[in-house]
Amino acid sequence: FANDATLCRYLRARDWNLKRAMKMLKASLQWRKVARPEFITWDDVKKEGEEGKQYLAGRDRHGRAVLIARPGRDGGREQASHVRFLIYTLEHATWSDTAEEDLPLGAHAEHTGEKLVVLINFTGWTLATAPPMKTARETLAILQEHYPERLAVAVCYNPPWIFAVFWKAISPFIDPNTYRKIRFVNPKREKEVRRMRQMFDMSCVDEDLGGDRSNAFDARAFGDKMRVFDARKAAVLKAKAMR
Repeated sequence: FANDATLCRYLRARDWNLKRAMKMLKASLQWRKVARPEFITWDDVKKEGEEGKQYLAGRDRHGRAVLIARPGRDGGREQASHVRFLIYTLEHATWSDTAEEDLPLGAHAEHTGEKLVVLINFTGWTLATAPPMKTARETLAILQEHYPERLAVAVCYNPPWIFAVFWKAISPFIDPNTYRKIRFVNPKREKEVRRMRQMFDMSCVDEDLGGDRSNAFDARAFGDKMRVFDARKAAVLKAKAMR
């Protein structure tokens, strides 16, 4: 985990202040020792994952991994399982998809890109499906404190007017650097839609996000894919432990 790319991310997150960066890294290492994110498997989180509320969907036009989040599909309010699934998804997103190397993404970021694009589809979202404020704050803390400098941009697609209430409550807890990376897309505004088309190949984007691909979610196929990923990751961790 603590390779050169990781160290650089923590330094960038703290404006190259070595003392502050080391304090942040130490906190993350302590968190990882307790949370053990690399050992979470699909079978640990499949109840959450089968709702199709978070999944990777290829890469954008700049080669960055795209993480699609669908908060409107969140059927549960249980904080621990929600957070555990978030961590699993982030770990999946930040590992390499290069079969011959089998390394964490940061270790060869020069040709895969270490940044993520988060595409949040608010179709069907209501205050009833919004996470409790405690969960939202913990989610932000994990993203900002333990996965620093991973976010390239977060695109909030089609948020309903009532989202403004939730946004007003949560935005004070968003780090200024993260806040500047958030974009809102109203599908009725051509300029915003055009900007989104410049970011994504729309043939790979779901229909309810303005793309051409079916937005049906095949939970079984996705689960099978995740189990293959888990097995591959476990093999890498075992090989590293034996060195």
